Amino acid sequence: MNNVQFSYPVGFTKNIQAKPVRVMLLGSPIVLFRGADQEIVALEDRCPHRGAPLSGGRVDNGSIVCPYHGWTFGKEGKCSRLPGLPQCKPRNIHAAKPFKVTEKYGLIWIGEGKIPEIPEWETHDCFYMENEVESTLLHVMENALDPLHTLFVHNGWIRKQGKEKDVKVTVTISEDEVLAETFEESAQEGLIHRLLTLGREVTRSYGRVVGSNCFQLGYDTSKGDQLRMTAFLHPVSEGVTKVYTANLYQTTLPNWLFMRLAKVFFEIAIKQDTDMLKLQSNNLKHWNTERFVSTQGDFMGPWIEKILKGEKLIPKRYEVQLNV
Repeated sequence: MNNVQFSYPVGFTKNIQAKPVRVMLLGSPIVLFRGADQEIVALEDRCPHRGAPLSGGRVDNGSIVCPYHGWTFGKEGKCSRLPGLPQCKPRNIHAAKPFKVTEKYGLIWIGEGKIPEIPEWETHDCFYMENEVESTLLHVMENALDPLHTLFVHNGWIRKQGKEKDVKVTVTISEDEVLAETFEESAQEGLIHRLLTLGREVTRSYGRVVGSNCFQLGYDTSKGDQLRMTAFLHPVSEGVTKVYTANLYQTTLPNWLFMRLAKVFFEIAIKQDTDMLKLQSNNLKHWNTERFVSTQGDFMGPWIEKILKGEKLIPKRYEVQLNV
């Protein structure tokens, strides 16, 4: 098996049907198709014979056929047929390189690492959103979990300049997770909060990083509403990241109303973040460094960086005071 240290989602399982599909992961092309048992197979999108893309071929009885010379590969990349050479028995050197595949949360995961456990998947309603960002995993994750940028990138939508409040953030570090809970902020002044809560008090809000492939924003209200915006991350290449966001929710509002409102407003916020991350990414290309000046308000970035490097975290707990 090819070794991808962490596991990352590369697309929705429902999109793999009769034809092979090419995806990019960490800058490398991979072909996906359904094998003889209908399970998804992932191979390096390169025939070992002359390097043609297997994704340009076809699937025949659960095996993929190279479009160039017809070499045929099944589960785990084993070559089963070398057309025109009846006397030649396929050997290990003829195999295509395989990747470990897991299907979870409606997504295709590739890699050897841990896939996050999201208990709300079994109990909450869900609608997915997908977007692509010209940015790195680190910057995408830090952006989503950074409360300070909301006063500027999302002014009037999430928080509002001139209406800042003193809040306390408690950061809890465990071995493979970072949890930041915000206290003393029962309401936000932005339009998105006011419309989706309809005056309900927020009793809990938090952001957390769950390994290298997932972050989550959570909100509970005094009426029992819950929202778990759970983002699964797909590093397409060094500077491009896809985000599959499972919006898991329980609401006391009419379900259709909450979902319709949430989709509209979440898309606005995502577009604002996507535009800012693209500006940041394009600007950083002028300098061969990512050394930044940080403050106590940048409390998630260093921990995310350690997680992405595969470093073991040392458990600790501390507080940060913000004015947002």
